[in-house]
Amino acid sequence: MLCSRKNHPNRSLPHHAPAQIESLRTQHLRRRCDTDSTAQRRNSSLFSFLFAALFLVACGQDVASQLETVSALQNDGKFQESIEPLREILKSVPDQPEANHLLGVALIQTRQPGLAVWPLEKALLDPQHTVVSGNALASVYLGTQNFNEALRVVDLVLEKDPKNVLALFTRAQTNFLATRYSDALSDADRVLELVPNHYAAHLAKGEALLALNRMPEAEAAFQKARDLSKTYPAPNPALGWIELAKFYDRSKNETALRREAEAMLVAYPSEITILVFVSEYFDRTQRTDEMNRLWEAAIQRKPDQASLRLAYAKRLQQQNKFDEAQTVFTEAANKINSAETWFRLAEFHKIRGQGTLATQAMSRGEELSPTKSPELFFEQADIYIDARDFKNARATIQKIDSPMYRNLLEGRILLLEGNPQAALDKLDAGIREWPNNAVVRFLAGKAAFELGQYERAASELRESYRSEPGKTDAAAVLAELYFFQGEYKTAIEFANYHLKNRDLRNPSRKDQDAIWILVRAFAALGGIEQAETILKENEAHFTDPIRITLEKVNLAKLKAQNAGESPSKAAIRILEGTKSELLSVEEEPLLAAYIDNLLLTGQGDLALQKINRAIAARPDSSALYDLQGRALGNLNQLDAAQAALEKATALDKKFARPLEGLGALAIQRGQYDRALEFFKKAAEIDPQHADYLYRQAQIYLLKNEREKAVTLLRDVVRRDFVHAAARNDLAWLLADSGKELDSALQLAKESVHLDPTPEALDTLGWAYFKAGDHANAEKAYRSALKLAPQMTSTHYRLGLTLMELGQKSLALAEFRLALAGGSFPEAPQAKALIATLEKENP
Repeated sequence: MLCSRKNHPNRSLPHHAPAQIESLRTQHLRRRCDTDSTAQRRNSSLFSFLFAALFLVACGQDVASQLETVSALQNDGKFQESIEPLREILKSVPDQPEANHLLGVALIQTRQPGLAVWPLEKALLDPQHTVVSGNALASVYLGTQNFNEALRVVDLVLEKDPKNVLALFTRAQTNFLATRYSDALSDADRVLELVPNHYAAHLAKGEALLALNRMPEAEAAFQKARDLSKTYPAPNPALGWIELAKFYDRSKNETALRREAEAMLVAYPSEITILVFVSEYFDRTQRTDEMNRLWEAAIQRKPDQASLRLAYAKRLQQQNKFDEAQTVFTEAANKINSAETWFRLAEFHKIRGQGTLATQAMSRGEELSPTKSPELFFEQADIYIDARDFKNARATIQKIDSPMYRNLLEGRILLLEGNPQAALDKLDAGIREWPNNAVVRFLAGKAAFELGQYERAASELRESYRSEPGKTDAAAVLAELYFFQGEYKTAIEFANYHLKNRDLRNPSRKDQDAIWILVRAFAALGGIEQAETILKENEAHFTDPIRITLEKVNLAKLKAQNAGESPSKAAIRILEGTKSELLSVEEEPLLAAYIDNLLLTGQGDLALQKINRAIAARPDSSALYDLQGRALGNLNQLDAAQAALEKATALDKKFARPLEGLGALAIQRGQYDRALEFFKKAAEIDPQHADYLYRQAQIYLLKNEREKAVTLLRDVVRRDFVHAAARNDLAWLLADSGKELDSALQLAKESVHLDPTPEALDTLGWAYFKAGDHANAEKAYRSALKLAPQMTSTHYRLGLTLMELGQKSLALAEFRLALAGGSFPEAPQAKALIATLEKENP
């Protein structure tokens, strides 16, 4: 799901929010909170019919009377309906303080806090509105984490009313979030001087003391909040108790944590927040089944409470007990028969790929929701997007009044449709309205990532992680980003950040990816033994044993390479150690790795024997014939290779890889146009595979059609941020043309980071040379020649570089080495330069 009401920007410290909202209500709004959905449905159609006439009458009144009418709307909770009348008033009287204040409040209540800032700032200028408008405005700035502005406004309120409890409490929250813990503690103490039993202030005090490492005092504050919470009329009376238990959890006091957790269950056996909190503790102490029974008992006590059933169903889903989860979701929908329960059932069906059932459940939920709030439409659209049903998602989005919600949802759709620039434009608008929403930042980071804007991507992903660490996979994606940029220590840091928020008993794909990053990053830093230890310790967390084996192969090859041994032979030993014939579909990646390494060690006949044995077991496998064709091509048996690849294509016309193999064979035969057709067809079948575009670019280079090659290479680089070869080729072409030299240099550096081959280092040298940085060009060329001293053209380009550095005798030596190595494209120029240098220095 994209985002939910609990991520709304008005939230700051979660457990403090109820007190602040209640204070705003009692100071000015006098809102009547009617939670009876039946009454809302009954009254909505009548109100909608009468509203236009109501405001037409109001427009004929004076401003005071109009404001009274609008205030009555807000007192009835009709904030959305009050917005247009207020804007009409402000057209004629733009500085009217009460109208500006009411508009700001309405925009806050309708989830448009960014738009609320300007009218509240105007209302704040009126002395009679300084306190009430200031408190509302400070809450907006706090929610968007604009701490300096929040403090500015709250100080204005306290100048006017030094004993204003809400302002003092807001300042405590702001100082805490700005890491000014001593100031936050002082503000919380001041609130408690004025209101000794201020429940949320005791919690805020405990948090500040904990941050200051004053543990005994923090414990006392949390204990006071626990005692008050038992009678405090907040939405969740057990909140203070939970915070005390969290304190014991953070301070590693297992005995006290167990005591408080079990006492909470006795006092509140059916309170959902208690059950959720204690579940985390019971699960990690191997009491999962016992906790499930407690959930079931709670549902029996409160059979009509939808939230209990839905939370328990979600819990079962997280435990991979999908059939049981489906039963609970279905019972919730049938027995409670609310829009929410049917929508949650629809979401579950969509996740499981049960499209027909999901549509049926969605339709039933819509029937039960004749009065649809922006949040409800938002959630409906979000479910459609999860199911990739963009047509219905867009139709639902059109029903949402809030530009903020529309931008977020449309941005997500555009990203999934492969249009990251348009997605980023929409998400940027959403960020301006909702800057601390973790999911929006995450999506913006992904969009920037796909556009190759890696600095922007890293910034957005960091913001996402900072806003709400466990909400998204931002830390895992950051780990990947930094790993593939060669920043291995930072990659390790973010992989660990991701994993510390995850329950590895039910690891997601991203959880496993984060562990792979740890393994590979430590290996890249030379810590192969540490990488092996991490892999062994986490082996039980992986759902894919094939991936584990392949990772062991990679580590074995690295160890062998460091020891001066054959990496391919080390890989073969690991794969043969699996004691498997490698005949199953699941084992195809292992068979492919085995064949590759057999071919590299000159064991082509054995490789073909292994493939033929697998084909005998599964004669209809297109993947095996593709593998056979590649092996035969490697052995230069071109006709047999073509027959095998054509067989693979005939078995599965939607399988793109054999077409790539046929294209490679056509290149070997000099049939460039035919090869191009194969690669284009492969790209049509599998448009997500950027390598098919890369192969087309190579053909255009062979045909000397550079502009076409550059266009394709740009696309490959945008789509695949780890495609080293595309970066290398594009860097060379840009540098050689003398255009976009900064881009050329950046691409060349990325290519070397990803795959430090002699060719990549040679390209880096050329990019430096063309940019006029001859000292770094020399370093790059010498690094390339250290790895591959036979690269004649590199000797020639090093000679050119040395001439620019005034080292003519050394340049002459490099030109001679180039010519001694055999023919190369620049040989005529090398001969001419040798003649010139010899004439200058006979």
